[in-house]
Amino acid sequence: MHKLIQEAYGVWEEDRILGEPDWVNALNFDVEAKVDDVDVQRYQGLNVEQRRRMLQTLLTERFHLTTHRENRERSIYALIIAKGGPHLQESTTANMRPGAVQGAFGHVLRGGPSTLSAEWFTMSEFAQYLKSSLD
Repeated sequence: MHKLIQEAYGVWEEDRILGEPDWVNALNFDVEAKVDDVDVQRYQGLNVEQRRRMLQTLLTERFHLTTHRENRERSIYALIIAKGGPHLQESTTANMRPGAVQGAFGHVLRGGPSTLSAEWFTMSEFAQYLKSSLD
């Protein structure tokens, strides 16, 4: 359930979600969502934020999850270009990780405190991901 909450709110850092009920990490759920045939095209046209709001609604209605946001003092980071220039590569089917789905939402791998690898993002989506990670 914790991962679903992270996805719904775009919050990936473990120390940014506080006060979860014990059952969030103790119980497992299979969440199966269906989209009516007439709504499939509309659903496919939703952006990440719209899909997140749908997940938030599901968590509120089905699991009675309540949330609030608060500001806390935290460290900040600067995104800088590495020596030798940026190491960006265009996503292609040739460099897809095993199990990846072309056209699916971007995938982020964290390789430690100073390494981030992202796949299948447009630069605009990646900037939005970084912004939401820092909010």
